[in-house]
Amino acid sequence: MSKRFGFVFILLLMVGHIYADQGGDDVFGYMWTDSKGTVNVPYNWEDIKDSASMLTYFGAQYDEEAPLGIALPFGFVFYGTTQDSIFISPNGWISFHEETDAYPVDGVTAFSNNPDTMLAVFWQDLSSNGGVGQADGGIYYKVLGDAPNRRVVVQWEAYDGLSQPNLIIFSATLYETTNLIKFQYNTIEDFYLDGSNGDVTIGIKASSTENNVYFFGTGAGNIAQYTTILFHTKNNDGSATANILPTQVSAGDYQTFTYTYYNISSTGPAGLGKADRFTFHNPLTAPPSVTQVLINGVSAYIKNSTVKPTEQGYAVWSYDAGTDSLLIQTADFQVIDSLSVLFSQGMPQTTSTGNTYPGTFDAVLDSSSVATVTDGGLSVAVTAGAVSYYGFNPSASQSTTAGAGIAYTITAYDQYDNAVVNSGTVNLSTPGSGTA
Repeated sequence: MSKRFGFVFILLLMVGHIYADQGGDDVFGYMWTDSKGTVNVPYNWEDIKDSASMLTYFGAQYDEEAPLGIALPFGFVFYGTTQDSIFISPNGWISFHEETDAYPVDGVTAFSNNPDTMLAVFWQDLSSNGGVGQADGGIYYKVLGDAPNRRVVVQWEAYDGLSQPNLIIFSATLYETTNLIKFQYNTIEDFYLDGSNGDVTIGIKASSTENNVYFFGTGAGNIAQYTTILFHTKNNDGSATANILPTQVSAGDYQTFTYTYYNISSTGPAGLGKADRFTFHNPLTAPPSVTQVLINGVSAYIKNSTVKPTEQGYAVWSYDAGTDSLLIQTADFQVIDSLSVLFSQGMPQTTSTGNTYPGTFDAVLDSSSVATVTDGGLSVAVTAGAVSYYGFNPSASQSTTAGAGIAYTITAYDQYDNAVVNSGTVNLSTPGSGTA
């Protein structure tokens, strides 16, 4: 993000409300995008509440207990360090370090108190007593998806009040491979927003000096129902190389190509996803049709669509005939190392050289511009196919005198009348005579 954007964010933080759709330009390299503005991430609630996913009920007697420890099914990189466990507090936060205290309230400023390595999803004193005839609040944990695109979801459901319970339901999602962090808010009643239950902190933290605050304070409007916040990389001004194979094809063939973006580098933080939008120009007449997309070497589920996927492991493709360009989109920041596109298209019936497929890549949510790939071999030559017939020049009947000769040129052609360079042998004979 630009310094100007970061300054606006600081001013907003001072008054306790965030209304922008992006911010959090921290030193390490994280920023956030929410679901409020023009540039946004979609709200896509995944309700994991069931008997199998419940970790514990927590009523008034449990909300001050130490967090619950859970081993992660995959290593998760947070502020550059790979973590293997999480510790979940009833008070709306997660730490990557074991804690002995529930830390029900923050300090006078955001993240001024312990713990460190913290995800403050909705850090507040959640005395979750369901009251008469109501269930107490619960914490739920579930692993969704398949490797290498799994995600861990932690969901809180809390009630506070005896006769008129106040309800709050929210979740945190940690993504395998890309190491993104998503907070979602399904239900938040005014009791949790109007200051009745104290200040709330929302953000991520590696230490008291290294953190990324989305909100700290009280008052309705700091966060709303049906809101998403995604913490991701920023300033992804990097580079990538691309190539296409094969680089030589036969005229008239229906050819399958592999277009690969690789050596993707980034000025953003290590361990986070880098890109999610890829294009390349088609220099030939026939439109391409995508048959497979490999994300970081793993085959993705693909669809011909312009709607960007929200779930990792999926990719969409579309072709713009007006600009002769193919667009590939994945879930936000899903590509780490490479993306390969297998596509087929009909070749022209005439030969040509210098048919170049230039490409670009970028990430939709970061603050960088679209980057042009380095040419690692993007030019395709259309050459003649197999020999279909031979042509003589001159082709008409010829007469000559004894002792003289006639010069002929014999040329091999493919089925589209393109001259073929070949080393074939042509046997000539003259009917009615043993010599020619």
